[in-house]
Amino acid sequence: TQALVTNIGKDVRAAGVAAKLRGLTHINRLGLHGDLANTRKNRLVYNCLVDRVFVPSQGLFTFFAAYEFLRPKLRQFYNGILPPSFAMPNNSVVKFATVANLSKRKQIDHVLRALHRLRDLPWEFHIGGDGPELPNLLALTQELELTARVFFSHSPQRGTGFQKVDP
Repeated sequence: TQALVTNIGKDVRAAGVAAKLRGLTHINRLGLHGDLANTRKNRLVYNCLVDRVFVPSQGLFTFFAAYEFLRPKLRQFYNGILPPSFAMPNNSVVKFATVANLSKRKQIDHVLRALHRLRDLPWEFHIGGDGPELPNLLALTQELELTARVFFSHSPQRGTGFQKVDP
């Protein structure tokens, strides 16, 4: 045994003393906002007998971080849960899309290469936009033999599809 984990209540004091006597780490779990009041007694107990405090959510972490005596000991963890059953929709093809001013910075070429690796799965990629990278993306689509799955919607006159907007 390397650690002792307690929930709220009198167990914190008894377990804290036992953990200190045995040289174990004492971890206390707080699961509700009302589990711990900021009292002199609790500050003493948590400063002397508790090594770590675990909370199961960001909201509780933020709440208890306001207690200065808990802050260095506070850690967030997530409760183990059973995920709800999940069924994939009966879509025959997964569709991806992007609309952008097609520039090197957007890294659409990386997306095309990644999708190329998924060639055994049914998918489509729709690219809307115009820009200096359009000819390269069209060429890459042909090079990777993706023309049946990648669809371009660009402006017929270069440069008129998307304009920069200054905020």
